[in-house]
Amino acid sequence: MTAGAPAWGSWTTFYDSVDQAPSMARGDSEDGLVVSFGMDRLQLSLQGGENAPFAGAIGLSGSLTPSIPDEFLLVGFLLVVNGELSRSLGSEAVVTGSVGSATHSVEWPIANPAGIPNLGQSRTGEEEPIPEGSILETGFRVECFTRDTRPGAVGVPPFPPLPPLPITVSMQARRRFVDEFVNVTITGFEALILR
Repeated sequence: MTAGAPAWGSWTTFYDSVDQAPSMARGDSEDGLVVSFGMDRLQLSLQGGENAPFAGAIGLSGSLTPSIPDEFLLVGFLLVVNGELSRSLGSEAVVTGSVGSATHSVEWPIANPAGIPNLGQSRTGEEEPIPEGSILETGFRVECFTRDTRPGAVGVPPFPPLPPLPITVSMQARRRFVDEFVNVTITGFEALILR
């Protein structure tokens, strides 16, 4: 990092349902604009028999304090959440990322029972079974942008520092039947200073 460059302060944890924060792997870019966190246990898994959970949710919330030089023309902050999803088509999941006052979610709703659009109920009125092997496996990326400017950035420097920037990543999932499953993993997230 060079003198007069932006920088990210340390992570402060507010909520951590799976004790992820102590083992997050942090990396900062040389220009100070990007901070990355790698995750090793931010995973929600619903599978097993009738005594296993059919719904669940986990999350991580905290803040980072950006240090911005007086001459830096701040536009805002971008949060990028990366992960992987594996599920049967009769399950559902949502991953949400929040930064500052902005929130964005990616949803995987319950698919039609047979995985075919507009199939609906069978002629007998019963739900068709999900075909064996009907599994969705995909990577995902949730991006969330919040506008921001330095407080009091009008006038003569030095300007007051920016307050901490709250960041939350969360996921929730549900399965309907014993033989359905859903696994959602957040592999990491990045916070970016934009100008």
